[in-house]
Amino acid sequence: MVSQLYIRKSTYADELPCIHSNDDVLVTNPNVTLQGLGLYNNFVSVEEEANILAGLENAGTLKTQEMLMEENYKDGLSKGSSWKRDCFSQRRRQIHKRVESNLSRAFNDRFDNQWGWLIDRIYRLILKREDKRIINYIQVDEISGCNPSGPNNLEDCYDIQSDVVLELHLGAKPGVLVSFRKPVERRNDCWELEDATKVFVPQRSLVVKSGDCLRNWRQNVSTGNKNTLIWKLPTVSDTIDLRRDTSFQHICIKFRHFCPEMKFMPFTKLQPSSLEEISREEIPETQKLSDRLTIIVTTSPIKSNPSTEMIKQTFETFLFAGEEFAHRCRKIIVCDGFRENESKVTKKHANFKQAMRNGIVNPEQASNYQLFKRKLHQLTQNNENPTFNNTTILELEERHGYGFALKEAIKLVSTPFVCVIQHDRTFMRRTPVENIVEAMVADSRIKYVGCSMRSNLMYRDIFMSKYGKQSLDELLKLCIHPLHLRLPGSLYGPDGSSVSDMILPSEKLRSNISALKQTYFGSSQFLSHKPEGLVDNEVQLSLTPTLFWYDNTHICETKHYRNFIFDPRLKMVKRGGFVEDKLSPNILKSVERVGLQHGHSRFGCYLVDDHSGTFFVGHLDGGSFLTVDEKQKLLKKK
Repeated sequence: MVSQLYIRKSTYADELPCIHSNDDVLVTNPNVTLQGLGLYNNFVSVEEEANILAGLENAGTLKTQEMLMEENYKDGLSKGSSWKRDCFSQRRRQIHKRVESNLSRAFNDRFDNQWGWLIDRIYRLILKREDKRIINYIQVDEISGCNPSGPNNLEDCYDIQSDVVLELHLGAKPGVLVSFRKPVERRNDCWELEDATKVFVPQRSLVVKSGDCLRNWRQNVSTGNKNTLIWKLPTVSDTIDLRRDTSFQHICIKFRHFCPEMKFMPFTKLQPSSLEEISREEIPETQKLSDRLTIIVTTSPIKSNPSTEMIKQTFETFLFAGEEFAHRCRKIIVCDGFRENESKVTKKHANFKQAMRNGIVNPEQASNYQLFKRKLHQLTQNNENPTFNNTTILELEERHGYGFALKEAIKLVSTPFVCVIQHDRTFMRRTPVENIVEAMVADSRIKYVGCSMRSNLMYRDIFMSKYGKQSLDELLKLCIHPLHLRLPGSLYGPDGSSVSDMILPSEKLRSNISALKQTYFGSSQFLSHKPEGLVDNEVQLSLTPTLFWYDNTHICETKHYRNFIFDPRLKMVKRGGFVEDKLSPNILKSVERVGLQHGHSRFGCYLVDDHSGTFFVGHLDGGSFLTVDEKQKLLKKK
């Protein structure tokens, strides 16, 4: 399929003091005018382009994070360098250079030798000499291969009417398509568009953005698809092929002036929920936990049905979170639906565990699940197990998946906070749930607190291995140490009874926990924790920001789930899937877009750790769970 490109004239904003370009712009939508967009073809020569790219490679700019770590940040990217790598972007490689305003144009010699001639050309050909704005920010952005091209987003600095951004596009032959989208509201998460078009940017050309084009249009390099990347030129019969292969490399060098008044994009203004609920601002300090928190337990068909043994084990561990939590907090058990498949299943779902994980059951498994739900109702009515008191069962007729099943359960919640627990996730030891809720009431930054499990116990080390020491230092500045989580050392921490009183049924498990503790005490998770102001026999629990939304046991603000996570406009949770699968990439995209502090703040997710070297939550693994009878049968066979 071949699509048509159309000619549009460059249309600079009136307030921009530029020498106007006569170069035409090729666009996909001839009915759209990008006011403030200009194009300079062949701004650099072939030789100059080669020298720039070679200089970037030699300076380590376009090397991978792993290569930089191996070289110990040499070649111009040392700890003292003003180049800052965007470590969070997994789709592109990016660096920034910010020059303080008091340095004016007195860049260091190394920077001057590499970029000075190019900046002089920009001032000579485009910006008027009397222009007082100094280019003080340079960003190098690389897209390679067939990878996606990053988020389609607005510029961060938008209040200054005379701002200008210049982008030099190199590498890609014969050029790239740049996608421009104008949302009806000036928000990165507004999906309703007023206009949209794509602009063909030839190799070695300079794009100048100002005025309306700069302030009100989202932009990124378009990926398109195989069938829409062959374009017919308007004046000749020739076509240009913009399809990518593994050799594709596009370098965009962005020059701009950042004003001191720079502001970030405003976040989404969410509509209030129609369901009446208590907000955290209205919570009395003396309110009981049962008035603040509702417990949601999610369940679905598993191999051990119709037995209720596994979910009873999970409920029994609620006492580790306190008597109030176990016996008085309202509980909602949401039973997901299923898809019955009597015919031959696909190869992907041939394994019964994988099939049931996706809600696909055979007639026997469906019958067992129905019987399991009847037994659940009996558990909540006979008062034999007090942890099942005050429990509501929500049965879903259709298969929703974990995420949408949770969404249905959230509709029944009226408390300001909710504790979400999967049917096979157990508390391993005493867990300060009530103290966590008090910390969330006191600090609006905290919207989600995940209880540590084995795989994320040393999250700070996981984070550093992915994003580097510099990013870890930034993460540590965002860690929260609430006064409400300053607790007795006799209960928590390395010497607390929360750990010493753990019941570990096997020697193998005791050995594994002991080995894990020894590893933990040599980790960044432990060594970077340096609380201050503690009194005798007191420990400080920490809340570490996480870029992954764990579906593991967690406490969350109810309206955060209802109004933000499950907002249908944002589409951050997919029907049939888990919340963490699609939401976690959205957290990373947000961090890529506006930085760690601002990108993470709208999600507000943290992991709690008492720095004892032991996790709070274990996993029974519902897909492989064996009842006592099933275990005895296996032993007899042996």
